[in-house]
Amino acid sequence: MTKPPPLKNPIELTDPPTPLPTGGKKKHE
Repeated sequence: MTKPPPLKNPIELTDPPTPLPTGGKKKHE
């Protein structure tokens, strides 16, 4: 399984998605 191109934060690519410090929003694009 290949990872998509790095977004704002690499943590957004984690699965399951971990809540970000920024309001704890999870992004899955």
